[in-house]
Amino acid sequence: MSDSPFFSICIPCYNHGAYIGQTIQSVLDQDFDDFEIVVADNASPDNSREIVKGFDDPRIRLIENRYNIGFAPNLQQVTRHARGRFFNLLSSDDLMNPGALGTYAELIAQHPDHKDWLVLMSQAWQVDQDGAIQQYLMHDEGFGPKRTLLPTREQIDAQARVEVYRGFDLFTAAMKHLNTVGVFCSVTYSRTLWEHVEGYNSTQLINPDMHFIIKLLRRDPRVLLVNRPLYSYRVHQMGQGAQQGRAKVLKLQIDQYNYLMQFDEAWLEGTGVTRDDQRRLFVQRDCIRKAVAALAEGQWVYASRLLAFAWSAYPGVTLRQWRTWALSALLATGPLGIGILRLLRMVQRQRVPSFGGGSRKR
Repeated sequence: MSDSPFFSICIPCYNHGAYIGQTIQSVLDQDFDDFEIVVADNASPDNSREIVKGFDDPRIRLIENRYNIGFAPNLQQVTRHARGRFFNLLSSDDLMNPGALGTYAELIAQHPDHKDWLVLMSQAWQVDQDGAIQQYLMHDEGFGPKRTLLPTREQIDAQARVEVYRGFDLFTAAMKHLNTVGVFCSVTYSRTLWEHVEGYNSTQLINPDMHFIIKLLRRDPRVLLVNRPLYSYRVHQMGQGAQQGRAKVLKLQIDQYNYLMQFDEAWLEGTGVTRDDQRRLFVQRDCIRKAVAALAEGQWVYASRLLAFAWSAYPGVTLRQWRTWALSALLATGPLGIGILRLLRMVQRQRVPSFGGGSRKR
């Protein structure tokens, strides 16, 4: 594959005619030009395909699905047609910042003994629908993403460095926190790794990228994290999450439960994490905590459903949580419980000091 492009920029697209032109242009503007762009349009009802066809560049290929085959299958579709040595899955509304591909190419050249077993990630800006920067996305000690208040570009650039991780260590962190690793649009990996984990084939409803990254990390590749925002992750009203609303939350709930079904003892071997640890985290964080947040917003029925999900999934774990009974008591009191929760939140906000450069979890 000596004549293959160095990078395949794989762009799955659905109904993003308003943004995909900017996404493609951000790749074409890179100072490293050994790449191809593969777009797989998932039967978009808007003008997405026409926007892609409007680019006169032989490095761009368009795959037109006759039907909407779903999110995970389209991720598999776009990467299956890639011919490069390294793949970067870039959402059709996100942006590649200047110098991203050049930085990655230099890092790959610096690790020749790991080029087939290499994953690269970077920090990212969160931008709005107009491309204006809102926040800086970074990672905490568990390598899970968190958002910080917006620092200056100079501060970010001054902190630029590359951190090297063992993939299995990050896999362990992902199992411990039941979370993904890295900012989705920044993750770049070798074709060899993609083949070893059989791509994006997944039963997950809304989060197949998390499943894919976890599979990659379990193969124990070398992971390079660039502490500089090489990508911009866009949040807007036309985004997948915004369009699905509460349905997305429920699908994520089902996805998290599906992960627990897949992560058996053999899968967790060597991590120090047990299935009981994960079950407790699922009940506490993905069921009860979300139910409390929903109840505080006056969504009594939705909060009740989340608690019911915990009972049906893991009744023994749910039974032993004091939070279960506190939440049940609040639900039983109806509007009074909602008022109590809102009052508690108000008192909590008043007690927590405000720091100008603080951060908050996603």
